[in-house]
Amino acid sequence: MKKIASAVGLSLFASLAHAQSSVQLYGLIDVGVEYLNHAGPGNASVTRMIGGNMAGSRWGLRGSEDLGGGTSAIFTLEAGFRPGTGASEIGGQSGRLFGRVATVGLQGGFGTLTLGRQAIVLNDVMFNYDPMAFSLYGLATLDGKFFGRVDNSIKYVSPVLHGVSASGYYTFGSDTVNGQGQVPGDAKVGRAFGLSVQYAAGPLGVAAVYDEAYPTTIALTNAGNVDKRLAVAGSYTFGALKAFLGYERHNETVAGTDGVLSNLYWTGLAYQVNPFLRLTGAAYDNEIVGTSAHPTSFVLNADYFLSKSTDVYASVSFVKNRTDGNTSSDAAVTGGADALPPGPGVDQTGAVVGIRHRF
Repeated sequence: MKKIASAVGLSLFASLAHAQSSVQLYGLIDVGVEYLNHAGPGNASVTRMIGGNMAGSRWGLRGSEDLGGGTSAIFTLEAGFRPGTGASEIGGQSGRLFGRVATVGLQGGFGTLTLGRQAIVLNDVMFNYDPMAFSLYGLATLDGKFFGRVDNSIKYVSPVLHGVSASGYYTFGSDTVNGQGQVPGDAKVGRAFGLSVQYAAGPLGVAAVYDEAYPTTIALTNAGNVDKRLAVAGSYTFGALKAFLGYERHNETVAGTDGVLSNLYWTGLAYQVNPFLRLTGAAYDNEIVGTSAHPTSFVLNADYFLSKSTDVYASVSFVKNRTDGNTSSDAAVTGGADALPPGPGVDQTGAVVGIRHRF
C-alpha cells in the first residue's frame, strides 16, 4: 500500500512540476552623459547624467505555462528605474511599481490576448517605424503618446498571416481624481481604444494605427474633450540600408479652446556598416495647425555593439523651434520627464554618449 501511495505521490509531483511556469528575470540598463544648451526658461547650458537614452531602463519578470494544444498562459511584470540614482521610476509612472507592464493572458495559434496595464498599439507598432526606435531623441520627443500605456485594458494581437497582422486594445477607463477604477454611469471617463493593421514581409513593412482617448477626469470628459491620432508609416530595406517614412495626424478637442491639430512627419535612414556598427540619421517635423509653432528636429546616432548584450552609443540632436511665443509647443531635444524646453522660439542642441546592457 505504501508503495502504491508513493507511486501516486511521485506521479502527482511529476505532473505538477511539468505544469509549473517557467519564469525569467530580465532587464536593461541604459545610462550616459548629456550636454544640452538653451535648457529651461533661462536658456542656460547643462551637462548631466541621464538614463534611458536608447531605451528605458527596466527590470521585470515574465513567464509562461504550457497548457497543451499549443496554448500557453503568460504574464509580464515590468518596472522602470533611473540608473543614475537607483530610484524606481514610479514618479514618472504615477506611483505604479510595475508602471511599464503588468499583464496576464493567453497565447496560442489564435494570437495573444492580455489583460492589465500595457502599452497601446500605437506604441507597439510605430516602434518598428521610428528610425531612432523611440530613443531619447526619437519620435516620442515630439509626441509622448508614442510611449503610451493604459490601465485596466484588454489587448489582442493576431497571428501573422501572409505577412499581415492586426491588433487592438480597449481600456475600461479610470478616474484619476477619485481613484483608479471605472466610474459608474460615466463609461467614457478614461476610456481609450486603438486599432492597427500591419504588413511586414521581405524588405517591406507598412502599418496604420488609429488611437482615441478620453480624459481621466469626469469634468473634462463631460466637457467633450477627446484625443484622436491616426498614424501611417512604412520602411524598406535595401541590403544594409533601411529607409523609414511616417505621418501622424493629431486632433485633440479641448472644450472652450481651439484644441490642438497637428501634422507630424518623419523620415530617416539606418545603415548597418558591419555586424557591430549601426549609423542612423532622422528628421522629425511637427506642424501645429493654426499657430506658428512648428518644431523640427534632426538626429544623428552611432551605435556600436561590444557583444550581443552590450553596446555603446553617441547621439546628436538639433531642434529648430518656430513659435509666436503664445504657445507651449516649443520642443526640447530630450523628451519625457527629463525635457528641459528652451524659451519661446529658441533652438536647442543636445549630445549624449552612453552605454546600454541587457540581461
